[in-house]
Amino acid sequence: MSKRYGKRLADLAGPAKKVFEDRLYKHHPPFLQLQMNYNVPEKEVIDPPPFVEGDRVQLTTGPEKGKIGTVHSVYKDGNCVFVEGLGGTTSVVIPRSMWLQGQNKPYANIPNPIKYDKLRLVSQVKNEDGTIEDVAIHSVSFSGQTYDKDRNKMMPIRRAKHDPSIIIPYPLPPDPVKPSDENYATNPDVVRERTFYPPSLAQGPIPAGALDQIRNPHSKWHKDRDARKISEREARKFNPPEMPQNPATRELLRKLAQLPKPEPTKFTKEIEDYISAEIEKGLNKRAKEEAEAIKMYK
Repeated sequence: MSKRYGKRLADLAGPAKKVFEDRLYKHHPPFLQLQMNYNVPEKEVIDPPPFVEGDRVQLTTGPEKGKIGTVHSVYKDGNCVFVEGLGGTTSVVIPRSMWLQGQNKPYANIPNPIKYDKLRLVSQVKNEDGTIEDVAIHSVSFSGQTYDKDRNKMMPIRRAKHDPSIIIPYPLPPDPVKPSDENYATNPDVVRERTFYPPSLAQGPIPAGALDQIRNPHSKWHKDRDARKISEREARKFNPPEMPQNPATRELLRKLAQLPKPEPTKFTKEIEDYISAEIEKGLNKRAKEEAEAIKMYK
């Protein structure tokens, strides 16, 4: 579903939202309904999630208690994750149109998601003697952000809740972002060099006749100029009538209208020269400050 309509559905509340969720559930195939059964209310969704794809986790309850597996994917809407080799599977029927390559049976085993509170994060810690051992962390907290070059985005810093000084690193993603080729990258000094200065604050840098050449004239977001204009009759219909005025107010307004209006101030040559001199003085001061600041950082 496009964002245009998805935003409106997200704004639903009350019975309308419940009706939409029920209809959405019925229109999904059974193997997706199985996953939707784990959904939690939007206010209860844990964001950011304590686990990411590739994390090693340990199960704390059930017959598989103590076993360690790797997170395959995170289902944020249900506060749960899919762990390779843990949680078991459920056999569901899949339509032929959704069969995977090489599938020859109408059913498949779908892994069961595991809730966050049933898992503990397993991380490797280096001891003083140089050996590395696995340590299960009871709970995780977030504090600050750091740039992850493998994901090419800012990520929250994970810390052990009992000891915030312990930072838990993120695992390498399945498809890490490859660094760009330096031969095709632009020199930072060239990027920071300013080559355009607007000629005037009162006049735009792009001529009005060239606007249709740099933007899509058929865009659905620029329809105001071609929108239908309401008629005078419709304006009278949609606008409330004006409150009638008493005779004293009408007489006062008539006298005020007869008063002579002040003439606009005429700009003489002396005034224009004074304004130009003040602007030039400010520009020279700013240029001097910028030059001194550049010298400090060189």
